[in-house]
Amino acid sequence: MIRRNVFSALLALGAVVFLAGPTAAQDDTDLQNRLDAAMAVFNSADQYDSIGLFSEIVSDLEARADLTPEARGVLARVFFQRAEVHFNFGENDEAAADLGSALRTDPNLAINESMISPKLAELLAETRTGIVGFLQSAVLPADAVVHVEGAPPLYSGQQISLLAGSYSMRIERLGYSGLDLTLEVPAGETTMVQA
Repeated sequence: MIRRNVFSALLALGAVVFLAGPTAAQDDTDLQNRLDAAMAVFNSADQYDSIGLFSEIVSDLEARADLTPEARGVLARVFFQRAEVHFNFGENDEAAADLGSALRTDPNLAINESMISPKLAELLAETRTGIVGFLQSAVLPADAVVHVEGAPPLYSGQQISLLAGSYSMRIERLGYSGLDLTLEVPAGETTMVQA
C-alpha cells in the first residue's frame, strides 16, 4: 500500500504533463489505471507477473516524443520497480540493466533506501557509480549561475547529478558577459566548476 501511494504521488506529479490535446485526460487516466494495476500485482504474491505490466508501460512511455522532466521521472521509477522485481527473483543482471535505464532516464533518481533491500541499494549505488557523475559549482561571486543544458540552474555550493560525459555550460552573472566552457564529467566522480 505504501509503495502504491508513493508511486501514485509520483504519477500525479508527472503524468498530467505528458500529453497535450483532446485525449490527454483519457490517456492519463489509462496510464494511472495501468500503473495502479502493475503496482497491485507488484505488491501481491504474483509479483513476478508485474514485469510484463511494467514493460508495457515502459514501451508506451518510451514511444512518446517529448517527455517532460516529470514524465521522465515517472519512467525512471517504472524502470526501478521492474528492476526491483528482477532483483527479488535473483535476476541481478536484468535488475542492473533496469537500474541503468532508470539512471540514464533520470540521473537524479532518488530512492528511499530504507524502503528497499540493502543489497538492492548497494546494486543501485554500484550502477550509479558507473553511469552518473556529479557537477558542483564553486563559482564566485555566489550570485553567478551555471547553466547546463537539460539541468536546473546551478548556484555556488550546489551539486547536480549528470550522466557521465562532456557538457557545454555557461556561467552568467547579471551585468557581466557570460563565460562558455566545456567540462568532462566522469562517472562516479565530482567535477568542480570554478570561475
